[in-house]
Formats: sequence, C-alpha cells, structure tokens
Amino acid sequence: LDLHLPAGSGEGVMEMMRADTRLCRVPVVVYSGTTDNDTIDSVMGMGAHFVRKADDDWTHLRPLIQKLILDGRRLSNTATAASPSRRQSA
Repeated sequence: LDLHLPAGSGEGVMEMMRADTRLCRVPVVVYSGTTDNDTIDSVMGMGAHFVRKADDDWTHLRPLIQKLILDGRRLSNTATAASPSRRQSA
C-alpha cells in the first residue's frame, strides 16, 4: 500500500480495510516514499505488517510478500500487534 495515492490517502485505505470485516485480516505491506514518522507510526498502529521506504529496488519485496501469503493465517491473527521491528528504511 502506498501512502500517497492519487485519489486519497493510504491511511484512509488502511482505516477502511480495518473497519471492514471482509478485509480486516488482509496482510498489508506499506511501501511508500513517506519519511514522516507520525504517519508510519499511524499505519503500524492500524496493523500494517511491514513498512518500508520506497526505493527503486523491489527485489526485497517478493520474498516478504510470498512469506505473508504462505503465513497469512498466522499473521492475520497477530495483525493488531504493531512491532517497531517491522519498520525498515531504505
């Protein structure tokens, strides 16, 4: 999820997803150019599984997304536990 969407904010999308019973357990990886710690803390608090500052190197995302898909049930049960260790900078 990018936090800077053309038609709205990524934070708004996270809020909508967490409020929807059909979407509240979907793992969310935030990959955005934002460096604002308050915004990053906000999405982590909403249950983002991983936050990474966007760069041109997407190779690190593939294994992360594969792990989230394979471990989806386990991770969805812990989505509300925001851990600072899930935040990475480029």
